[in-house]
Parts: sequence; C-alpha cells; structure tokens
Amino acid sequence: MSLNMIVCSVLLLAAAVKNRNEKLLLPWLVVGASTFTIGIIIIYLLLNLVAYIGPSSIVALSFWLVVYSYYRQLEKNQQERKFTQFIF
Repeated sequence: MSLNMIVCSVLLLAAAVKNRNEKLLLPWLVVGASTFTIGIIIIYLLLNLVAYIGPSSIVALSFWLVVYSYYRQLEKNQQERKFTQFIF
C-alpha cells in the first residue's frame, strides 16, 4: 500500500466515522476490494510467491472486513432511524 493510499484512506475513514455516513465508506470498500483482488492476481501470476500472498492478504482482508462491518452497522442504524421517523 502506498503512502498516498494510506493518507487518503485515513482521511476518508475519519470523515465517515465522524459524520456516521455509510455512503462515505463505499469508495474505500470498492477500491480496497479491487486493489486486494488485483494485487493477489498480479503477485501470483508474476512472482508466483504463495508465501508472500498469505500474510499480506490476511492483513488486507482483515482491514477490509473491519470497514465493511462498520459500513453494515451504519447502514442498519440509518434504516432504523428512517423507520422510527416514519412512525412518529
């Protein structure tokens, strides 16, 4: 992961957490999933290093899963708020 990607990710995730807006997490999730998938394919095809794929993919996948679970939590809370506003 490049320094630019890390800085952009931190700023984007901080804004999403501060504003509790799940839509701000969507770009990070899409870019993270595509980068993860393309990176695994390139490493496997070009270098054929299975030992390198294991540790790096576990870390990248765990980061992605944490953000995705937070996204789902925010999405659920947003739906509950809309439902309670509709009732009252």
